[in-house]
Amino acid sequence: MTRSSIIQRKNLGGLAPPFAHGQIAYVDRNPRVRGYRNLDGGQTQNEIITIGTYSDGSVVTVEITDEQGEVYSFTYTMTTADTDTAGVATSLAPLVNKHPAFRRILTAEASGSTVVLTGKYIGVTYTIAVSATGSGSVSTATDQPAADAGSISYGSVIMRDGSTSNNEPKGKVIDLTGLAKQVAVFTHGEAANAQLVIEFEGTIYEAEGADAATIEAALDAALPTGLTASVASADVTITVDNAGDTFRVISVTGDITVKSHTTGDNIDEHIAGISCYSDMTVDNQGVAGQDKVGVCEDGEIALTLAGATLADKLYIGTAGAEKGNVYRARAAGRVYTRRLKVVEVASNNFAVIDVLARGAA
Repeated sequence: MTRSSIIQRKNLGGLAPPFAHGQIAYVDRNPRVRGYRNLDGGQTQNEIITIGTYSDGSVVTVEITDEQGEVYSFTYTMTTADTDTAGVATSLAPLVNKHPAFRRILTAEASGSTVVLTGKYIGVTYTIAVSATGSGSVSTATDQPAADAGSISYGSVIMRDGSTSNNEPKGKVIDLTGLAKQVAVFTHGEAANAQLVIEFEGTIYEAEGADAATIEAALDAALPTGLTASVASADVTITVDNAGDTFRVISVTGDITVKSHTTGDNIDEHIAGISCYSDMTVDNQGVAGQDKVGVCEDGEIALTLAGATLADKLYIGTAGAEKGNVYRARAAGRVYTRRLKVVEVASNNFAVIDVLARGAA
């Protein structure tokens, strides 16, 4: 019996191969799957109560209707101590925060003549209604509607995105926003020959020359997609095309020195794992739930990867339709990862990918 023929799909009721994209390949090998809160793209509902007119003795009513249709309200009477609309807002905000039904859903903060209501939970909706008696006036408007997080396809590379207020890990499909690019600048003395040696994706690249332009020309001819060299006066700059990629300076010899070096972010330090079918998020439709996503942090996953070989380097798409997908070749917008390895080539264009634990790559 081949290794492929004993792949189990226990989490989907013991169905037999062929594999499913994003399926744990060998459940008996004790993969580590953790639930990550998927909040990417979601937002809270925020409302603004505006105190239009101040009038001593005017009674303000604030009412909230929650997602279950339950209605709660309280009243506040404007006083001479308020003096103006800003004073009313300052008096009203703490009352909102003290009310058990309101504080369960949102927080309030006075800002000038307004009370800003900020929802506590992504995707949770509520309705606010306000009124005032006498000469006082109040109104409310939606500043930001609630929105659910987007669904995550199984087999997507997930990165860590901090944690919730309850210290649950948050995850999202790979996103390079906020990651720093690696940049190294070298200054050539241009009085003698110099040599620069770097490593990128396991390959060594060398450049030699008597001036900065010659070094840059040699690099420009040798470097693959993913790295860019440029020259300005006596300075040679090497930059990764995408944040998350990294290179290593092996040696700098002769009439050349390191002027500056920004190490940048390594994508492997940010990868949580691959979204997968699990007991937490099974829906049989190839899409993980919006609330919690099962992520294989350490284990083996079946992915659609036509033509895969055990020698393949793997890359992660970071934008557009490629975002979060795994590829066998470098292209614009893809970053190299050492955290994913092809360990078996299976039938039906599937490959088994080993998700290496952080620090094991």
